[in-house]
Amino acid sequence: AATIEEVQRLSQWIQIPRTAPQGMVELDTHVSARVWAKEFGRLCASFERYARYKSTHTFKGNYLTWCKQNGDYSADKIALNEGKTTKQIKKLMEARTFTVDTQVSQSGKIVMLNHAKIQARGSSFIPRVYFHDDTGGATGKIHIGFIGPHYLVPHANWD
Repeated sequence: AATIEEVQRLSQWIQIPRTAPQGMVELDTHVSARVWAKEFGRLCASFERYARYKSTHTFKGNYLTWCKQNGDYSADKIALNEGKTTKQIKKLMEARTFTVDTQVSQSGKIVMLNHAKIQARGSSFIPRVYFHDDTGGATGKIHIGFIGPHYLVPHANWD
């Protein structure tokens, strides 16, 4: 939670609404809390550099391409989509609908399929970060809609 607060305070290119952090007490008291906080910080530093470069038009690709070319966050931990089955189930897509700046969506909500895995493998407790890349849009920012344990955003492969 403290890392999220620092990003909210210091970032020029990342927007995190109050509704994004979920399950923070569970994550903050987990044995891996410090490792996950450090990894979230690395992700946000990468988001910040990416958005800044996009604003100066010196980088034209998406965030996954950025990770592959610059190596400042593992491309293996980034997904720009969800599986076909997950996308076909209304309840699962609703679970991926998060708050966003009204400059991005007039309703203040948007389905976010882009996500980062704070740890590559592990239980459904491992933190996920769902985000919207608006670096080419009205705000020029990365909008984080969810930060929390993966089980809070279920997918089709779970029973």
